[in-house]
Amino acid sequence: MSHSTEFQSLNTITDAKFNELYEAHGKPSELDDAFLTKYFKSLEGSVSEQKLSTPTKSTLDFSPNAPTPLVALSAGSDIIFIVHQFPSDRHIPGLSQVIGTLEMGAPFYYELKNTIFDFVRLKITPNDQTYDRIEFVSYRPCKIPELKGTCTVVRFETKKPVDE
Repeated sequence: MSHSTEFQSLNTITDAKFNELYEAHGKPSELDDAFLTKYFKSLEGSVSEQKLSTPTKSTLDFSPNAPTPLVALSAGSDIIFIVHQFPSDRHIPGLSQVIGTLEMGAPFYYELKNTIFDFVRLKITPNDQTYDRIEFVSYRPCKIPELKGTCTVVRFETKKPVDE
């Protein structure tokens, strides 16, 4: 199965899980840690056989003041850089979850988009025919341009606090 087919299959599964949970919770205007933790937990078994660690408060940083000319996903005290900069001043808070084992520095595919409810979702997956990945979901709806491509996931020594 090609990575494109595998990625689409993963998107179908995770989108369905998110939509089902969102509908069951009465279509909230904002998501909280409990909702997102429940969503990530719902992925156990359907896309990952591994027990998932605790999700991490994270921020997508699109601002020109980001610690690099790249979009930065900050998770806890780690900063993970993923894609090119595009004009924006946004810091988008949410929760991220690492699912499986990821090899830092290896090539990855990413997709940054809005869900049908306009929450921001970022998925980063390796090209190794597994469901291992990093997934981020924003707390609040926020319109963003859709981006797809390849990236390298790197954990940097420089630390920057996550905006709450």
